[in-house]
Formats: sequence, structure tokens, C-alpha cells
Amino acid sequence: WDERVPRMIVACPVATGMHPSWGQDGLQVEPGDVLACECTDASGWWCGTVLAPDRLVGRWGCFRRDGVRLLEASFRRDVTGTSVVDFTAATWEAFE
Repeated sequence: WDERVPRMIVACPVATGMHPSWGQDGLQVEPGDVLACECTDASGWWCGTVLAPDRLVGRWGCFRRDGVRLLEASFRRDVTGTSVVDFTAATWEAFE
């Protein structure tokens, strides 16, 4: 882990019908969404902000981790100066 490289954890729902949420802070998620993970609790709930799709960007709330794939996004510039985002698989346990 190089602390000089900006990174963030994102969650990507991959299964339908596995994302129950309720209450004012509940966030309905579906396959194709990308969420920035901001905090978690011991019971399997995560809170975060929607990064994609465009129609949902900026919504914030809590979601269950069931049926969600976790990725680490790292940001860098290539040799031409173009911004690049690299994604690698991550595990929930690494961030609990």
C-alpha cells in the first residue's frame, strides 16, 4: 500500500434481489451501480455515496454488503499525463 497513491473502496452490486434497505438512510442499490464506501458496522451494513450511474450520482445512504463486489480503485497518471483509474479486487474482511 503506497500512501502517496490516492485510493478508495468502491462497492458494485452484482446480484439482484439481495439489497434490502429501509428507513430514511436506506439506499436502494442494483447491479450496475458503483458506490464509494465510507463507513461500515459489524452487522454488515455499509454507508456510501453513489458514483454511477449518472441518474443517481450523489445519493447517499446505507446498503447491505450481500451480493456486492468490493473493489479498490487507485488513481494515477500515465506517462502521457492522462488520468487513469486501476481497479483490483478487494475483500470485505480487509476493511472491517
